[in-house]
Amino acid sequence: MRALLLLLTLLVSPSFAAESVEDLVLAGRYADAAPLAEAQAVAAPEDLDKQERYIGVMRALGMAAAVDPIYAGLAPAASSDADAHYLRGLAGATPDRMEDGLRAALKLDPGHARALTALGHLQRARGDLAAAEASYRTALSANDTLADAWSGLGAVLMVQNKLDAALEVGRRAIKKVPARGDNYVAVATLDPKHAGETLEKGVAAAPTDPRLRAALARHYLTLGKGKEAQRAARAALEINPLDPDARRWMMYAKAQQDGVLDASGFNLAEEAREGGRVEAWSTLIAGYPKCALLWVERSAAHAARNDLKGARADAEKALSIDPDNIEAHAALGLILLDPDPAAAKPHLKAAVEGRAVDASLQVATAIAEAQTGEMDAARARLKDAVETHPYDLRALLTYGQVLSAEDAQATYDLMADAVQRMPDARVVLAFVGAAKDAGRLKDAAKLLEDVGRRTGNPVFKEAATMLEQHQ
Repeated sequence: MRALLLLLTLLVSPSFAAESVEDLVLAGRYADAAPLAEAQAVAAPEDLDKQERYIGVMRALGMAAAVDPIYAGLAPAASSDADAHYLRGLAGATPDRMEDGLRAALKLDPGHARALTALGHLQRARGDLAAAEASYRTALSANDTLADAWSGLGAVLMVQNKLDAALEVGRRAIKKVPARGDNYVAVATLDPKHAGETLEKGVAAAPTDPRLRAALARHYLTLGKGKEAQRAARAALEINPLDPDARRWMMYAKAQQDGVLDASGFNLAEEAREGGRVEAWSTLIAGYPKCALLWVERSAAHAARNDLKGARADAEKALSIDPDNIEAHAALGLILLDPDPAAAKPHLKAAVEGRAVDASLQVATAIAEAQTGEMDAARARLKDAVETHPYDLRALLTYGQVLSAEDAQATYDLMADAVQRMPDARVVLAFVGAAKDAGRLKDAAKLLEDVGRRTGNPVFKEAATMLEQHQ
């Protein structure tokens, strides 16, 4: 196991900021976490925690296909190493490949708690709740300090409406794994009477987990404490600027402080959001017509129904109430982007100024710029988005498309780098197109052949064969 993992060392940068993989993940910075997690996995090939973190980060980035062949190579079918098979299963690019590895590990070691936990996750995703519950319980009987097994068991009990049992599991989990934030959130949800106390304890035990602070913000909103909610939401966003819950609670906190929404209104808004019905938002708006956020929420409900006329009208109404509302600018800009990019552009620029770290808004703004003749601005914006979010396919593919109109060679270089990091069929297709435009078919075929051999991914070999036939 050590020998193969050490082959990766040449690809890994030796120096990193003094941040942990866990904290980077909690902050939503998966692209930053990936090289650090990889370096740690390479340096400690026998450390299961580090291998799990690396696989988890890559899966979160949609890069399971990149790690699957690495860990498959560490656990050939004849291997008697249960841990190696477990990691092979954890890294599997498909559910069947995952189950094959996990079952192989459990055949060798029926009490392998980590493999049981991962199998529970897979069973839960497939809807086999009884099997998932049994896997989690067996895992915890073998090792009651596995945080993922506790949270998985609690989640599967909640889905089965076994709320008392889920609450008891959550409380036990907090005692066994006190630094795991999601258990406090679960207990606070199941025991709202003591939610504030539970979440405050959670913040003290896991201060870098933004989910706890976001949940605390929501709790304060249910009590009409907008100032306290704003403080908690801001603290969550300082950790993870893209946390969607924290961002939403920040906006509702502002509405409460502005006096256009009270605790009752917020609680009704939560019910309306669960139902997603336009009619529920209409009733709420009738009681709180000056709350711009409610108009934005109804705009989204209209859009979900493909009623773009209604969505546009509500977004425009929100801006008439609050001209600086970032969410309203974003909603209106996205609605207008396809029919009228010139009209969409000022709204998208206003939104992206407030949410500069949002890759989707950066891409949408760049598209508006490109379609209105601001090609230099679009290229610069997309270049920055790709550098900031190197695994974001939307940013990468849009940048490649815009760049190709000016510089075929630069587009080829961009996609050649990407195809080695991101074994995704869409990236391969874009790379093939870039190779044709740049007249680099022979070079591209060799690169794809090399990547295919290294990763074991047949997509690369097929693409290389296709390019060779076109030379």
